[in-house]
Amino acid sequence: MNTIIIDRAQEQDVEKIFDIMNTVKEAIQDADLFCADSKEFIARHIDEGGFILKAVYNHEIVGFLIVRIPKFEEDNLGFDIHLEHSELEKVAHIESVGILPDHRGKGLQKQLMMEAENLLRKKGFTYLMATVHPKNLPSLNNFIKSGYEIVKTVKKYGGMERHVLLKENKNRDEEKNNEKEKNKL
Repeated sequence: MNTIIIDRAQEQDVEKIFDIMNTVKEAIQDADLFCADSKEFIARHIDEGGFILKAVYNHEIVGFLIVRIPKFEEDNLGFDIHLEHSELEKVAHIESVGILPDHRGKGLQKQLMMEAENLLRKKGFTYLMATVHPKNLPSLNNFIKSGYEIVKTVKKYGGMERHVLLKENKNRDEEKNNEKEKNKL
């Protein structure tokens, strides 16, 4: 039985990820719903400025998730929610997620997001953020089901409307301890 394997993307995966990204873009009726990135952007995030996870089925990449670490760059979504300057380094962007049409509906976006969140939690990232077009309901619903909240709706990427999403990426033990402290009060 073939199962989906979630793994870190490598340099040799850039072309396939780029192809999947363009397949996803072409399949969407409204061009404003999904912004495709360049090969250079993808290559840069393989091992610097973030990372890329890939979903592999039967030795073929069928989906990906790009994580970007914006630090103090002006497009850090932390600015949109007025984070303190010292907190901006704790922001990670879920930049782009793409799943080939034949593999949609199998929970791959959720699996990729869970793995990314686990990696980011281990590295100390507290604020997981993303942008989604308000009409991109499949993606928006996946984010909301994964615990993200819409914190703002703004114009991004040259004037396209986007929801800014946030999930605080806390350690589960830390959450339990915080809950115990609240119950003591």
